[in-house]
Amino acid sequence: MRDDRWGSMTETLLTAALCFSRMAALFVLVPLPGAKSAVTAPKVILALLTTLLLAPVWLPKRPLELSVPAVMFWLLTELMVGLSIGLGVAFLTESFTLAAQLAGLQAGFSYASTVDPTSQADATVLTVIAQLLASLLFFGAGLDREVILSLATSLETVPPGSVDWGGNREKVLSQVASLGSAAILTALRLVLPVVGLLALVDLSLGLVSRVACQFQLLSASFPLKAALVLLLLAALVPQMPAIFADAIPRARAVWMIWGGR
Repeated sequence: MRDDRWGSMTETLLTAALCFSRMAALFVLVPLPGAKSAVTAPKVILALLTTLLLAPVWLPKRPLELSVPAVMFWLLTELMVGLSIGLGVAFLTESFTLAAQLAGLQAGFSYASTVDPTSQADATVLTVIAQLLASLLFFGAGLDREVILSLATSLETVPPGSVDWGGNREKVLSQVASLGSAAILTALRLVLPVVGLLALVDLSLGLVSRVACQFQLLSASFPLKAALVLLLLAALVPQMPAIFADAIPRARAVWMIWGGR
């Protein structure tokens, strides 16, 4: 009886560790306001709390092989499941960051940088604003609840220690590649109006410089471009939720592979 109890406790702890690795891999990539993009204490605590809250779902329903090679293999597969779901979220939000970087490069915002609160690296003001906006759209669209629900469903359909990564590898890679192309297209939809406006500004300033040779083109172009880009982005903000919503089905297809809804 004591051996059976010890074996059951060991399987429960092992299943909890496998579930935690799936949660931790996901939360590394999910954008959290005020949290860094790397592994930090808030994300670890959130992954641990999520694991405990979903305990009725992942409690072991079948015996597990208690060997070091098997445990290492299961940990790696659980990490891959969490990372694949997290990539669906990351590609969705990073499209806004890519668009902001391209717009900032064309508008001259790259000359003035600030500290990105998520990566602690130098970033333009537009990049920081885009990351915050993408996070707000992510939570505003209810995707945080949808991701948690998909995780709970995946624990039912694909319990810890039973992931068939080989059978789903091609499907996951195909969906991630499709999502990457969708993220680039989303970034282009956001940045093309800015690039078009800045091209007209450069053309206009070039014509003015040909007429007035003493006109200080460089000193006038930076504030003019910055002001016009900010005005254009303010006008485009109401359209951004619709653009964000168009990319959601691609992201949803990634986490639905593992039984999401």
